Amino acid sequence: MHLAITGFNPILLWLVICASRADFAANDSLHSAI
Repeated sequence: MHLAITGFNPILLWLVICASRADFAANDSLHSAI
């Protein structure tokens, strides 16, 4: 399991960055809506 995580670390990191950007965009749209 750890080997799989370390092997796909760059991909997981990219997914985390995309998820954080999506959350930031959603929060920004909510703030702009208010």
